[in-house]
Amino acid sequence: EVDGTRVWMFAQNDKFTDEFGPNKRIGFHCYISSPSHPLYYDSQKLNNPFNYGYGEPGLVPGLKKALNNAKKADLMLVHVPADQAYGNKGYLDYVKPNEDLFYRIFVMEVKDQPIEN
Repeated sequence: EVDGTRVWMFAQNDKFTDEFGPNKRIGFHCYISSPSHPLYYDSQKLNNPFNYGYGEPGLVPGLKKALNNAKKADLMLVHVPADQAYGNKGYLDYVKPNEDLFYRIFVMEVKDQPIEN
């Protein structure tokens, strides 16, 4: 548990050692649910995996914390409380104000992030 975000690890592959953190990128598929929309996003069905560089904007704070130290082939369930997600604003019609988020994540890759000039 990190600041209220809870992570359950269902599978890990110990042969992969690169962990997501500074100077790394992560690619992952996920299902995202909220209590009002049990499956509002499925990156695998849309063939649109997340590709995220450490420190880039775009992910809710709780999910960023949950992904720290994730490795290729990790399979996890993540519960992000509302205050670490969209808070009292919600998100479009998918996440009502003050709703928690649930993620099922499969990490496809963790790699070095290219240095930008």
